[in-house]
Amino acid sequence: MVNPCKIHSSYAYDQLSMFVSIHISIKHIRQYFPEIDFYQILCTPEAISEEQFPAYRSICELLETLTRLYVEDPPANPLEARGLMLQILSRLIRFFSVRQIQSDTVKDSLSAERIRDVITYVSEHFMEPISLEEMAHLLGLGKEYFCRFFKRNMGTTFLGYLVSAD
Repeated sequence: MVNPCKIHSSYAYDQLSMFVSIHISIKHIRQYFPEIDFYQILCTPEAISEEQFPAYRSICELLETLTRLYVEDPPANPLEARGLMLQILSRLIRFFSVRQIQSDTVKDSLSAERIRDVITYVSEHFMEPISLEEMAHLLGLGKEYFCRFFKRNMGTTFLGYLVSAD
């Protein structure tokens, strides 16, 4: 699980690895778990404890079912897939989440809300071209100020963020 406020990438250690990429709107998650912004999910095979292993295995089984559902039964998948994704998310939060202190990079609630708006907009419009001017206008900021604001709060340029979000 990747926090949308963080720059990220995926890396396979070998050619046998398989990735499943599931995008769930943070707004959707907040409907069920309003505190999600204060949690980090840490779930990597090498960091799993013996007590966590049954939950990890159940998540792997749900992911396998989800993958099979998309391959074998496309007409039935939207409703069932949503249920499976929510189960996976629930187990990740319940068994692998850690409450974090709010990041020092986002200084106040207005900045946090503005960054959240940018990330939400990008995740909802990722198939469309998104311009710097469009984002600045969305936040009611000038283009130059938006560039400085984004870099200060995210640690990267807006263009760098768009490229990494692909």
